[in-house]
Amino acid sequence: MSAGSGSERRLPKRADRPPATRLVTAQGSLLQFELAILAEAQLRTGLGGAPDNKRPLMVDDTTVDWSDLFPLEAKPTGGRRASYRTVQDLRRDQLVGNVDKLIERGFLREPDRDPPSTRFDAEGFLLLEENGPRPGYAGDPYLVPKTPKGCFTIPYSLIENGWLFVLPEAALVMILFAARHYDPDAKDGFVMSAEDRVRFFGISPSTYTQAQMLDTMGVLEVIMDPARAILGEDTPRDKRRSRPNQLRLVPEGLDDDALAVTLAYLET
Repeated sequence: MSAGSGSERRLPKRADRPPATRLVTAQGSLLQFELAILAEAQLRTGLGGAPDNKRPLMVDDTTVDWSDLFPLEAKPTGGRRASYRTVQDLRRDQLVGNVDKLIERGFLREPDRDPPSTRFDAEGFLLLEENGPRPGYAGDPYLVPKTPKGCFTIPYSLIENGWLFVLPEAALVMILFAARHYDPDAKDGFVMSAEDRVRFFGISPSTYTQAQMLDTMGVLEVIMDPARAILGEDTPRDKRRSRPNQLRLVPEGLDDDALAVTLAYLET
């Protein structure tokens, strides 16, 4: 492997990355949870409004709570605690852990309480703008955008058809990346150099490989530059030139049921 290759480039510090890649972890679900919270807030809050949050984390079968909107797999573990740690206990622990981490990274805040309480149990958390935490800056309350300026659109089918809950976080990053650059009138996709992808967007080479899986699933189109096939291993090294693939979101692909598409992909 040559020095300076994409695999050896170091990602920026997590705090310096864009919102989506700040949340990605090896086996986490923070990005999915943040997107679910944003979708829920936007669906019930008018343009320019600051969403509240009166939805409980987990209560009973008669109330739609956060455990219903964001299902998490939890299995009882063996050992001494197995007799009194139920699946419901474990799921609540996961939800509370996600809320705590999103607060720590500046995406959520604790609600104002009267009288003030020293204990926060994750109930009533509120959204913040995605500016990122800074010393002495508590963050601005999230407001539903009034206009598309400064924003990009994520197809609601990403959530409605289950893609949010079956895709790994790295694949979701690629969908967000493609949605940010999507132009419905353009025939071609967008191109970004490996250096920019890593340095400015915090997308690692391993995350970028998710694009090919999404292409097979029909939700992302990977358009290879024909010249890449010409500049192969037989080409002298000083003649080679990096030619990144073009990527293009396929919104209609998200209209399919995510679970069915994923199972079909895994069976191939």
